[in-house]
This record gives sequence, structure tokens and C-alpha cells, in this order.
Amino acid sequence: MVGILQDKDRIFTNLYGLHDWGLEGAKQRGAWNGTREMLKQTPEWLCDQIKASGLTIPAGADAPRDVDGNGTMDAKGKVVAGWQKEIDDKVAALEDSIKKNSATVEANKTDLTSLKNQVDALGNTQQMEMLRLQGMTGKRNEAFDVMTNFIKKMQENRSGIIGNMR
Repeated sequence: MVGILQDKDRIFTNLYGLHDWGLEGAKQRGAWNGTREMLKQTPEWLCDQIKASGLTIPAGADAPRDVDGNGTMDAKGKVVAGWQKEIDDKVAALEDSIKKNSATVEANKTDLTSLKNQVDALGNTQQMEMLRLQGMTGKRNEAFDVMTNFIKKMQENRSGIIGNMR
């Protein structure tokens, strides 16, 4: 609807039940914002809003009219029933859209869980590989120490032998 009502004023502001479901919670979410201003509007404004929302307003004998002269519009029962059917069709389309979106959300949650599990598995694998790398680095350092000590001993022995030969 255009005019006073905006996206935040939609009927289904707590569709997934994430917030307080009571009247106070609805008021905090802005469910009743603009209602007073809307009720103060003229019947012509209401007809303009109905047209802007995509509902059809019949013309001729079935058109809404000011029967009693007090500014309230009177619509015949079949007009109201037609509006009700149009609104029901729009609500059904929205419900179908919500069902499709819910299925997509569930599929995305499943995919997200799977991806989280894969990331965890890769993280565990990486940790194991790091531990192996640390162990191998330690063994390499030990080998270097052994070789250094062996070369040092050989050098000392060689120096001793050369010293004895002099």
C-alpha cells in the first residue's frame, strides 16, 4: 500500500515468531503505526489506496457510494466479497512465497551445517599436520646436533692424532 503505510507497517512483522507475539510486542514493532491517521482519511483517499494496492473498484451500480450522506462509503456485498477474494488470492500467493522461502532457508541451514563440518574437519587435519611437522622438525634438529657432535669429535680426534705425530 502506498501513502501512510510503509514496508515496516506490514501485517506479518513477526512471521517467524522471533519477537513478542502479544499486542505490546506488535506495537513495539510498529504494527499499529499510522492506524489513527489512516482512519481519519476521507472515503476518496481510501478508494485511491485500494486502487493503488491493485484491488479493483467496480463502477456503475456496484460502485461504493455515500448512501446516508455522513461521509461513510457503502459497498454492496458482492463488491466486498470480490475484494475479499482478491485479498485472499494475494495472501495465498504470499503464503506460497513464504513456504518456498522457508524451504530455501532450511536448505541453506543444512548446507551451512555441512560446510561448518567440512571446515572443522579441515581444521583438525591442519592441526594434525602441524603436529607432524613439528615432530619432524624436532627430529631434523636432533640429527643436526648428532652430526655436529660427530664432526666435532672427529675434528678433535684428528687434531689429537696430528698433535701426537709432531
